[in-house]
Amino acid sequence: ANDFLTFSISGPFFNWFVVGAYYPQAFKFKTERESEIYSSWSLIMIKGALGRLIGSAKMSPFLLGPDPCLADFHLFHILELGKTFSQIFEMPLLNLMAKNEALQNFYTAMSSRTSTREILQAQAGELALTRHEIFEEFGKAMEDSLVPARAALKALFGHEV
Repeated sequence: ANDFLTFSISGPFFNWFVVGAYYPQAFKFKTERESEIYSSWSLIMIKGALGRLIGSAKMSPFLLGPDPCLADFHLFHILELGKTFSQIFEMPLLNLMAKNEALQNFYTAMSSRTSTREILQAQAGELALTRHEIFEEFGKAMEDSLVPARAALKALFGHEV
């Protein structure tokens, strides 16, 4: 289950996030068209993989039964980041739980654990700071290291980014 999460959901999700959100928003790359296409394709892949995972799992309330295992924490991490990033970047598609009752129930079960609840409460207070760091500081701090990325994306897309 953990390998499936890594290669079929986590990898595509984080690639999607970088191309769909970081490139056009945080880095100010001119990749809106490419980001939209990539986002649509990634969403189809990820939603399909989540459907296969849910269909083969017990989901009672965790993937393999009443107690969480490593794969549950991995899935929760992906879902939580998707929820958080959907708020920060104002991209509802990043919230992978939206309109999925099984994932919402899973998320509720995981977030009701005492330690998880404490982490989520602390994180909620940091959302404004995180937004500021991403939009105001991160792109500027990474500017020099993004020069090779801009050149590679220009060659790939055929226009200035």
